[in-house]
Amino acid sequence: MSDFRHRLASLFHVDVSSTLTILRLLEGVLSLCTLTVLNKTFETLQWTLSDRDRGVRLLTLLGMSPTSGVFGTIALAFSRHSKPMDRLAAGTRIILLAAVWTSGVVLFARTRLAIVYDSVKSYNVTSGVGQFNGSYIPEYLQQFQDTNSGYNFAVLPYSTVVTAANLVVNPMHATAIAPTTCKEGMAAVGSLFAGIFVCTEGMNGGECWTTNHPPEVTTTISVHRRYASITTARSNFSIISVDAATEPIQEMNLDVEALKSAFSWLLNFTDAGIPAPASIAQYFWTVQDQLRDEYVSIESYQIFQSILAYPFWLFNPNNFGNVQLDAQNIVAGLPPEFYTTASIGNPYNKILVDRPMFITFCVLQAFALAFAWVGLIWLWLSQADVPEISSYPLLDFATKTRFLRDTPASRHTQSCDAGYDLLPNAMDDKSVRRRLKDERVIFVKPKQKATSRDSSRMRRASEANETDP
Repeated sequence: MSDFRHRLASLFHVDVSSTLTILRLLEGVLSLCTLTVLNKTFETLQWTLSDRDRGVRLLTLLGMSPTSGVFGTIALAFSRHSKPMDRLAAGTRIILLAAVWTSGVVLFARTRLAIVYDSVKSYNVTSGVGQFNGSYIPEYLQQFQDTNSGYNFAVLPYSTVVTAANLVVNPMHATAIAPTTCKEGMAAVGSLFAGIFVCTEGMNGGECWTTNHPPEVTTTISVHRRYASITTARSNFSIISVDAATEPIQEMNLDVEALKSAFSWLLNFTDAGIPAPASIAQYFWTVQDQLRDEYVSIESYQIFQSILAYPFWLFNPNNFGNVQLDAQNIVAGLPPEFYTTASIGNPYNKILVDRPMFITFCVLQAFALAFAWVGLIWLWLSQADVPEISSYPLLDFATKTRFLRDTPASRHTQSCDAGYDLLPNAMDDKSVRRRLKDERVIFVKPKQKATSRDSSRMRRASEANETDP
């Protein structure tokens, strides 16, 4: 069953470029459908308004008409020749068109790629670094002495020297994440001051002989506890990412004496019978000039950090500083937070759409569609007659409308063909709006041009004195 789910899931895993293409295509189709609905709504409203006895102002019709250009519609919204209803029609159309266009832009704003993993197999493990436990140190060191009976020096394995000098730069054991800020400053309670000082003139009677200002590397160290999910590479076990990290909690009760014992074991090459050039301390002797420099070498600081971190990493319940651990089996008795689940997974690139941008996209699309619903509800409540029109609005306008003068002093009707007399040749947009500011459009059904109903409508329209609705 698990293999079936894996094969089924693999069918829906496509590369990033194909995913983006599909998303962009779907967004384009949605925007096209929304624009089609808006244009149809405006077209229905303009013909419904023109089918009234008084028709509709021509500038209002131009503001709503899908055939009007964007710049011409914007000009209508701000023209001094436009009345409030003209500006409302043009402004509404511009705002809705801008909302649909903006929705397509914001959907992919702040979009990012992330690597996700499809689990193939899971199993129980123990994982994590626990609290430093100084009681592990004597028993751990004693097991080395027991393997070398009669050896008069402390045993310091080569693997320990190598690991302790490179712990924080080894991607199998450590990685860099956002640092923890000390709210109370560098001298916060629970922090320790640590440093390595080079005795430039050697030791004499257990005392360090050096110049007035010895080469040194110092820092303040504090230990925090937090939980996180770790992703590692199966090829070399290096840490790839740290996710879902909790807030850090500082460990206040550090066993300072036990830490001194651990550092002494690492750095006291004389007690271990190791020649000085083969010890960890030798490195700091060779970089005295760098240690005196204000801009200290990053390598020396990383080695210093590794030495400081090594006892915390080794002498915790879930590492072999705890001699009760078994290299092959999960042992009982560890704190419950160490028992967890590990999974082998296949990596995939995932497109993450920013949530606020997605919400903005939905709001803008809903705003445009809500206008269409409001238009439909208005038509239903007003029981307005929707005239029959074709799919060619320019042809409908040319054959099914009449112009009507909207001034008390001069009211007349004229056919659409005669309407060309209103506009001399080579007129600009401003002149067109000025000439048409007093014109109305009334819809006339082609089969009813000679009927008494149309004659009475035209007569009532020419006798009315009301202004634009």
